[in-house]
Amino acid sequence: MNVREERTLQREEMLAREHAATAPLVDVDGVANEGWPTREHLDQIRAHHGDRVQRYAKIGSVADCTPDATEAFRRLRHETLTAERLAVIGLRNDGTISDDVLHRLEHELDVEALRLGIGERRV
Repeated sequence: MNVREERTLQREEMLAREHAATAPLVDVDGVANEGWPTREHLDQIRAHHGDRVQRYAKIGSVADCTPDATEAFRRLRHETLTAERLAVIGLRNDGTISDDVLHRLEHELDVEALRLGIGERRV
């Protein structure tokens, strides 16, 4: 696969991600009228998917959307996830948070790493 094909696939993937992130926003409005979801949950879902749409739009607008740039971003995100993990482990180690809270937060970090397709250094 050449660079042009790779860029085309990346742009296609970003369009699909944006479309997939936007679709639930329309569906949430329909579900809101059914009466069973709480206003707070609807707001959380809208914020979550709105953030995803914005994130994909920013990534898709970057002119330097090459495989090297994508890998550099993943590497940077890997470093920040590792820093977050070490920070919450430190809070648990000094007694600020419990093991249960640590495990919940680690799970969220694991999910984010899986979403990005990156591994993390486990401590």
